[in-house]
Amino acid sequence: MTEKKFLTVHSNDDFNLLLTSIDDELKNEEYQIFQRPMEACLRIHERYDLILGSMFVKTRDFDESVFRDSLSTEINYWYRNRYGEKLKFDPTWKLAVLIRGDVFRVRLPLVFGMPILNLFDLIDDLTESFSKELDKIEVEHIQKLFQIAQKNRNELTTLIELPLISEIKGDLDAAVSHLFTTPPQMGLSKWASLQVTEKVIKSYISQKGSTFQFTHNLQNLVNQAEALGLPQIPKTLIDLIQCPAGVRYGNPIVSLEDAVNAHHASINISLRVSIHLGVLQRAKCGVELIPDKYYVDTFERVARCISVENDVARIWYIEPNQCFEHFLPRERWAEYIGLDIPSIINPIEETYRLIVQQLNQN
Repeated sequence: MTEKKFLTVHSNDDFNLLLTSIDDELKNEEYQIFQRPMEACLRIHERYDLILGSMFVKTRDFDESVFRDSLSTEINYWYRNRYGEKLKFDPTWKLAVLIRGDVFRVRLPLVFGMPILNLFDLIDDLTESFSKELDKIEVEHIQKLFQIAQKNRNELTTLIELPLISEIKGDLDAAVSHLFTTPPQMGLSKWASLQVTEKVIKSYISQKGSTFQFTHNLQNLVNQAEALGLPQIPKTLIDLIQCPAGVRYGNPIVSLEDAVNAHHASINISLRVSIHLGVLQRAKCGVELIPDKYYVDTFERVARCISVENDVARIWYIEPNQCFEHFLPRERWAEYIGLDIPSIINPIEETYRLIVQQLNQN
């Protein structure tokens, strides 16, 4: 049996000195406070060849008694004692919606797969009584906004290492948080929405190997991106966002509705652009379409790869009771992402087999 190694600490001062040193390292490396306890555990584990749940001897000054506790527990205790509430981390992104003229904040959770979510549980301060007053059209409108914002979050998260993309999260947060200050800062909110849109478009231009203009004129940036291959962005969305720098100082005055509309338009454009940024990234890595596998394209259409020959994939778009054949050259394969969620694939597979059976009978 391998002998266990113990980290012996003779006083609280010793332990505090050890953790302070490691915490300073993490601070200098720009780890956020909520990230540090786990990273500190890992570093002590590596430094002392300890298992995170191992026991070590630590003498507490208050009574000079010896306690044995897990290393990770003691480290977390130290961090809770030092930082308290600052250790809390909210993983949700935020969306602002207008409900009968008042603004509400919706949380966009970090989710994997296809969980069942109760949308009303994610709207801060929306009472059960008020939610029951909303009609079908109002609920569907909120659901659509939520779906777009959630998909935008998912797309941006996969691109977080790209230039400018990591900054967009802060601008999205600012566009929402400015609407909930006292008094609300609608101009600052709209300016933050402009920054979201600028940065995602500039990131696209950069990823296409070009140099973006240092301008706040969205239409000029969109024109440059579209010339590089970005599908057309509706001018109506651009007009909802475009604003002069003076909005930060109340000139011109921005209404609550204008600020929220700009926020929603920026999310819409961000999603459109981030989808194609994802295509560019996948194209760089090389994408293979495999026969008998299912994929979803940038329009969220489900397709089955039937065969591949000479860098051309034969695919079927499958819809209820019918399918549409398409031949896809290799340069477009990056527009497709593998689909492996059984709850989605199984009914599609059943439809596919029925269609094949009907074709064979004919």
